[in-house]
Amino acid sequence: MSFKSEKEMSKHFKSFYKSQIKGTKKEFIPECEGLFGIPDYLVVEKEKDQLKNVVAYELKLKNWKRALIQAFKYKSFANQAVVVIDNHYVGRAIKNIDEFKRTKIGLASFDHEKNFSVHYMPEQDSPFSSSYSKVILKKLKK
Repeated sequence: MSFKSEKEMSKHFKSFYKSQIKGTKKEFIPECEGLFGIPDYLVVEKEKDQLKNVVAYELKLKNWKRALIQAFKYKSFANQAVVVIDNHYVGRAIKNIDEFKRTKIGLASFDHEKNFSVHYMPEQDSPFSSSYSKVILKKLKK
C-alpha cells in the first residue's frame, strides 16, 4: 500500500525517525530554511558548538530523479544526503542505483508499517561549504 501524499509519508517518517534517535545526541529538524535548498528533514549531531554530522533527507512518493537533484544540493551543507522513496515505488529508483552511487546520494525506502530499508548509503563526507553550519546551529538553538 502506497502513501496517498508526501505529507502523509512525511508524518509517518517523522514519527519513525524521532523514535530512532530518542536518547541519542542527535537532533531532528524539519524543513530547515536558509540553506541551499530545503530538505524535508535534517538529523544533526553536534559536539559543543560544532556540527559533527549532518544527514539531509528528501522524501518523495516516486519521483526519484527530482529527489536526486534536490538531494545533491544538500551536499553543500550535509555530510550525507539521502533520498527516501515510498516503498511501493522504489523499484524504479533501484533500477537506476548507479545514478545514486555516481552522485554519492543515499537511497532508502519507507512504508506504512514504518519499515525503513537502505538500498545504498555513501560514506560520510565533508560538506561542499562550511558557511551553512551557522544556519543549522542557529536552528538548533531555537
